[in-house]
Amino acid sequence: MKNFRANFILMLGYLPFILLWGVVFILDSALTYNTGIGKTVGFYVIMSLIPLGSFLCFMVYKNKVQICSSDLLISLFVVLAVAITYANYPQWNGKMITLIQLLVLYFSFRFFLMQKKENGNLILSIIMFTGVALAMWGIFQLYGIVPSQHSGFSITGPFFNPGPYAGYLTAIFPCALFYTLHDNQYLGSNTRRKKIYYRLRFGITSAAVASIILILPATLSRAAWIAAGISGILVLSIYLVQYKKDHIFFAKKFSIKRRIAVTTLALILSIICITALYHLKKDSADGRALIWKVSLTVAKKQWIGVGLGYFGGRFGDAQGDYFASGQGTDEQKLLAGEPEYAFNDFLQIIVELGILLFFILVTIFVKAFILGIRNGKIAEIGTLTAILIFAMFSYPFNLIPFLILLVFILASCVTPNRNLKSEEVSYLTREPIYPWNSIKVQKAVLLVNWAIVICCIKIMYPVYTSNLIWGQNRYLFSMNSYEEVITQYQPLYSDLKDQAQFLFEYGQALSKTEKYDESIAVLTQASYLSGDPMFLIILGKNLMGLKNYRMAQTYFKRASERVPHRLYPYYMLSKAYYDAGDFSNAIKTANYVLTKKVKIDSPATGEMREEMKKMIKSLKTN
Repeated sequence: MKNFRANFILMLGYLPFILLWGVVFILDSALTYNTGIGKTVGFYVIMSLIPLGSFLCFMVYKNKVQICSSDLLISLFVVLAVAITYANYPQWNGKMITLIQLLVLYFSFRFFLMQKKENGNLILSIIMFTGVALAMWGIFQLYGIVPSQHSGFSITGPFFNPGPYAGYLTAIFPCALFYTLHDNQYLGSNTRRKKIYYRLRFGITSAAVASIILILPATLSRAAWIAAGISGILVLSIYLVQYKKDHIFFAKKFSIKRRIAVTTLALILSIICITALYHLKKDSADGRALIWKVSLTVAKKQWIGVGLGYFGGRFGDAQGDYFASGQGTDEQKLLAGEPEYAFNDFLQIIVELGILLFFILVTIFVKAFILGIRNGKIAEIGTLTAILIFAMFSYPFNLIPFLILLVFILASCVTPNRNLKSEEVSYLTREPIYPWNSIKVQKAVLLVNWAIVICCIKIMYPVYTSNLIWGQNRYLFSMNSYEEVITQYQPLYSDLKDQAQFLFEYGQALSKTEKYDESIAVLTQASYLSGDPMFLIILGKNLMGLKNYRMAQTYFKRASERVPHRLYPYYMLSKAYYDAGDFSNAIKTANYVLTKKVKIDSPATGEMREEMKKMIKSLKTN
């Protein structure tokens, strides 16, 4: 009876940690009528159970967690990140709350993994199973059996475009590759129970490797290909060193000259592959290089950080300054956009949180690598490598599924494979360990974690309901029912201040109904979050409505500098000159609109040019 009770408690404890990996399958458009926070809502719901799950497992095994310097560094990073963001903008936003939740998740994983070695193996098996399911999802999308989540791409999985989908599969690939190699040698185990276990896991991992290799090329994600290649080679190399010391590469007859020749050939092939990948989507690569260059100028101006979630607004200002100074080339002007992310998460962390927190984060990753290798966590090291390489060219640190996976990997690398005494753990990790004195203290910590989660959910629940109402009423904006939009959106403003798209719709509705001052306040808040020049253009329109033409011209000029290949800012600037009575500048700007080369011609650009022709003709006639 006692064993039955313990097993029942364990099953309840395991359940939240199993459900957590289902977050990746939730569509971003789900749960809130296409406001893009479906995965975030799912994460918060399951997080309400995670501390309880680790508490139940701890109640059964009572293995105390030894707190180490990595735990302290991660806690320090979260505290400083929240403090820097609040110091820049004294209000709470969703990213700050999510970061606190991730800290709780980290310590919950630490407790869960410390109780029993098999707990980590269970999580890894579930992760690899999700890899199989996700790869099959992409294959079904490729053949048109399952709809894509983006009209412009045939393969997205449960994500909004192929990039994150390919990146998540890439993170699972090295883990699955290691266990495919590892379990293959144990398939003939004499113990029937182990034989069944290894065969089952080998089936999952080999299916994951095969399906990921099948679908990954079709995603056309160069960052994912590079990450998969490097992490796969790393895992294979460590595996050969640790498990296959008799491999031909280590044999004496495989001389140093041959090893040098193999290494040189590998380098040459790598250079050829990188060059080919660059030319595969050259404009995309050059566009990212521009983003990185402009982002560095932001980091130099404010080395302490601009705050979590405020990259877009500062980047937009910096890009406008860059082109206004005459530094930008004609090619860069055509490539310029209004990115929400830096397409290099390390660079985005420097911009948002400053150079100090960047070095703290690098230290956390370095320590995770060292402890992971010492603790024999080869699969986890491979996954961590894949995520970090992918983060150099994309934005996985901004997506909930990647953050959950990253937090698990960090906790797993820090936690030893087996339960050891404090002296043994110290020897294993070779760093100071700070034991907590009693089980009661650790129980209290777990309960505090749960209290923190409940507080975070209480703060975010109104945000969820506001997103729900917003999603249900977005059709009003598309129907141009602006008065009704204002009625429905006004009560949501305080909860959705960190949603740039909501602020755009609300600010535009206020502008269309001639509530110019209110629109300016809303759109000014939005301009901190996004670099989209449309926010500046609508601000300029509001100022024209208030007869402040000089300031309106300033906003239109800033919009034209921010994304120079767009015609609309110059069109509005010409109208502002005309309304202000500055006809010479109006004609000059209108002629520029007529001759300007645009990135993509459309009916809208034709209409704007036609209107400019009429204005010029009218002014010359009179």
